Amino acid sequence: MASSFNQKSSSSASSSPRPTFRRASGKGTPRVSSSAPRARRSVASGAFGSGPAPAAPGYKPPAGYYAVPSPHKKPRSLAKPTTRKAGAGRVATPTRSTSAPKAPSRRTFTSVAAPARPAAPKPKKRRLGALGAIGGAFALVFGFLAGFLRLIPHPKLPATVRRYALIALAALAVLGVSFAVLAFSPVFSATDIQVQGSEHVSQQEAQALLQVPEGTTLLNVNEAAIAQGLERSPWVSGVSIERTFPHTLVITPVERKVAAIAYIAADDVAWAIGSDETWIAPLSLDVTLGSDGKPISDTTKLATGAQVTQLSGLDAALVLAKQVGAVLLTDVSADVSPSSGAKVESKIVLAGLAYANGFSESFISQVKDLSVPSVEAIAANLDSGVEVLLGSPDNIKTKEQVVTKLLEQEQGVTYINVRTPDSYTFRSADTSN
Repeated sequence: MASSFNQKSSSSASSSPRPTFRRASGKGTPRVSSSAPRARRSVASGAFGSGPAPAAPGYKPPAGYYAVPSPHKKPRSLAKPTTRKAGAGRVATPTRSTSAPKAPSRRTFTSVAAPARPAAPKPKKRRLGALGAIGGAFALVFGFLAGFLRLIPHPKLPATVRRYALIALAALAVLGVSFAVLAFSPVFSATDIQVQGSEHVSQQEAQALLQVPEGTTLLNVNEAAIAQGLERSPWVSGVSIERTFPHTLVITPVERKVAAIAYIAADDVAWAIGSDETWIAPLSLDVTLGSDGKPISDTTKLATGAQVTQLSGLDAALVLAKQVGAVLLTDVSADVSPSSGAKVESKIVLAGLAYANGFSESFISQVKDLSVPSVEAIAANLDSGVEVLLGSPDNIKTKEQVVTKLLEQEQGVTYINVRTPDSYTFRSADTSN
């Protein structure tokens, strides 16, 4: 039974509301009317709920009109429903498929062990030689500098200037890296080490004391470590190292400078004291003078019947002090206890050593000995027989100048008191007779 679209018909069982169309008031695209009547539930809507009934077959809306959908219903799914034949007065309703889903087919897998592959041999590492290391360092440093300089703001220079500047910087950097590489490479390894002796340290003793670190080359010589071994001798204060490329090192001990010799009469012994306030070692007081008045170090080489003079005690100490250009300290207290390599702690000896280090070499050559009974009573006995009372070790240079000038101006001076240089006194002998 078809639905009737006669507006005067009052049948509610078979008729359904017709979609409302309204012509747009203005020109252009028609607009949807907001006063569309709400669709009523009818028998025809059935399974679809309360929506507008479908239009009669063959119906076409007039030109300029369009259907207004219900504002109370959500749009239906766009999926195409499955239809079935409807009875009289009923519309087609969608149906769902009730057939059960097909179970997936099972597949059977069988695991098979893969054949073992032999382990691939590890590639051998190639060692770079010295030239290869230098070339790699050059490339690395050049690339680093090139990237670094691009980040630094600098005035715009011609391309040629920038290129030469970059090459110069890279060359300097490569020289430093190359030196570091060669310093620890076997190219200049120290395989020929020659040790020489000194005045008081023999070559055999120096070889026994010498300790050269393993891996030493001519470019990374550790002088401090080598000197530390030789300095176990109290006479040694350092080391001199000469390099002869490619593999030779010549090592010579550097001895302490003897600034003073302390003669301790109670023990009849003379101790050498270094300018660095260190007790060095006791000296032999068995001195032999030749016919020329000079000490002979090796008496085995004397000719038969040669005239010699044997000295001992204070006289021998005086000769030894003159020989090494040191000041002889006399009247040293018996409670002074020297020890090789130890620092001087006696205040009286330190005061005498201060004068020995403060006097000039020309003045020391005129000093016979320096008497040190106490700090305030220090006096110098000159070779000319003049006694100079010095006192405590202060204003040493001024005192020396006063004594030197006075001896040049005055004749027959026998005693000078310069404990206070600004008000010195002197005494001279009568030379009129």
